[in-house]
Amino acid sequence: MFLTPIFDAMKNFAIVGAGEVAKLHAKNIQRKGKLVAVCGDDELERETLAIEHGAKAYGSFDEMLASEKETDVVVVCSAVGFHAEHIIKSLQAGKDVLCESPLCLTKAAAWQIIETEKYCAKRVYLIQTPSFFSPFKHQKKNEWKNHIGQIQSFQLDCTMSLNENFLSGPDGQKFPGGGLLYKPFGLVIDLLISHCGEIKTAEGFLKFDNNGASTVENTGVAVLKMQNGSIGTFHWSSVMSRRRQFAFVAENAVGDMEIDEPELLQMQADSPLTAKTIEGLTTKLYKAVYDDLSKALRGKDVKFPTTLDGAKTVEAIEKIYKALR
Repeated sequence: MFLTPIFDAMKNFAIVGAGEVAKLHAKNIQRKGKLVAVCGDDELERETLAIEHGAKAYGSFDEMLASEKETDVVVVCSAVGFHAEHIIKSLQAGKDVLCESPLCLTKAAAWQIIETEKYCAKRVYLIQTPSFFSPFKHQKKNEWKNHIGQIQSFQLDCTMSLNENFLSGPDGQKFPGGGLLYKPFGLVIDLLISHCGEIKTAEGFLKFDNNGASTVENTGVAVLKMQNGSIGTFHWSSVMSRRRQFAFVAENAVGDMEIDEPELLQMQADSPLTAKTIEGLTTKLYKAVYDDLSKALRGKDVKFPTTLDGAKTVEAIEKIYKALR
């Protein structure tokens, strides 16, 4: 339980990671506070973002923390493999943290974050977009779960054609990206463990391209046994068009659901999914995140996903990869 003092003063923010997601954060920070610093590996990206928002650019995260002592919140949108370092150092410097999901790469790192968070009495606010999905909302009310009963078996299929920028960038490398189950498919792991509990055992295979020594997998297939006794298959791939579907056999129902955009941002059924609509939907999501963050920083009870929630997802992903590699 974290008790956050009530502040009326505008908050100072710093961002680590200066890519496309950082731009969304920067726009919303300007609505709710002040962006004072940006840190990133790419000099052009960090300088451009910093100039646009009247902030100072840094190439070194440690230098930014040491110099920007008046920062209240550090926004972590760097590559997943660097999350643990950036979160822990921020907490130790007395800063709250807003972090893109997933929390980090390993269970060990997740528990280091949890212990640091407790010791430093600061808070990590985790962005887990699946919390906006209708199955999650119903589960919180126990309506959906009580209706279908316990899931007995499932089939989870996730495909997304990834562009060359993703595959050649940090997320496309085993470090710091980790694998496709961290990004872009981490949200379906959240969905799976929320309805079936933690993963008990995993078996399966991964398929790599010719440079598999350093890059993430192209395709994966896993057979999973869950803590609630349910069994199922999970197939994911980066070489096909977008499809995310969860089919299940439960005690009282048989069905399937498309894992689509968060309910908060759903378009009309006949609306085309264009670059413009995607940008609009994403903007609304981050607006909602920062509206909630602003309330939380003022001591109001806002149900942000916790580091423990993040650790469960990381542990599940790590268990799958350890079994398949």
